[in-house]
Amino acid sequence: MKALAATTIASIPTAAPLTPRAPTRTPAGEPPPTPTPAPTPTEPVVSQPASVQYTVQAGDTLLAIAYRHNVSMAAIQLANGMGESQIVRLGDTLTIPTEKMDPDESAFWIVHIVQAGQTLSGIGQLYGVSAGVMARINQIADVDAIHIDQKLVVPLTTLFVAARPTPQPPSVAAAPAQPTAQPAARAAVPPPPRIAYSDIGGADAFRARLLELHNAERAAAGAPPLVMSSLLQQSAQLHAQDCAARGFGSHTGSDGATSRARIARAGYTGRITGENWAFGRSPDRVFDMWFHQEYPDGPHRLNILSARYTEVGFGIADAGNGGFYFIANFGAP
Repeated sequence: MKALAATTIASIPTAAPLTPRAPTRTPAGEPPPTPTPAPTPTEPVVSQPASVQYTVQAGDTLLAIAYRHNVSMAAIQLANGMGESQIVRLGDTLTIPTEKMDPDESAFWIVHIVQAGQTLSGIGQLYGVSAGVMARINQIADVDAIHIDQKLVVPLTTLFVAARPTPQPPSVAAAPAQPTAQPAARAAVPPPPRIAYSDIGGADAFRARLLELHNAERAAAGAPPLVMSSLLQQSAQLHAQDCAARGFGSHTGSDGATSRARIARAGYTGRITGENWAFGRSPDRVFDMWFHQEYPDGPHRLNILSARYTEVGFGIADAGNGGFYFIANFGAP
């Protein structure tokens, strides 16, 4: 048997002696440094575009587009270099601002281009807006500093209808002198002129709004949409002007003609026709009367929802007292 080697304490390896670390001293009066926290990752901020692009659809008007996007006509006019024009064409691409220029901005605001000799107060009087409001909206410090071709925003609260010129009586040529021996011929009295088709400013926007309201309710009821008919519009417009001229509305014309006779007189040969009329201050109020006042089976409401009708025309005439006569003529070819 082998003898075990003797082991002594001295033969066991030991670790190297520890060298004491010098203490870190903070200068008197200074706090110990604060560790900087690691940056917290954040989501990137996506800014909303200042505008969107919109393609003009069938039946669109500038007012309807402004309503849909909750901005003013003026904002769209300025963004697209339209000047005072309110005409939009099918297929055009418009730039639509996404933010209002003022908290009180209304869809009815429009652009006015300053003409020679105009003043801010005069422009305000034209539209029924105070010069102070015009100056505030357009950020004008000096009301005398406006210049020709300057684009001003007119803050309207309703659709602007230009004043119609006062019709002048027709001039009558003097009859030639008659010999003294002969009795003077009696001047022939011309028959009263027929009412000529005329339109008020902004009528197209009214018509577009009425068509939009009609077709929205028809779609909800499952009826096909109405399309505009120029002949139905002509008959409706002439009857609206007739109502305005005599000062009251009716389904009977001044000459005793019924709605069917008036529509046929305009050249419309549809198999069925109908008519609604009302006096009001806006298309929305008039449509509300037609659609809701005789709920649920009133004749005006039935005309609006009837699936028999496929075409419509709207007449709008200024009553001269802040209101309008509205006529809707319905038909089917």
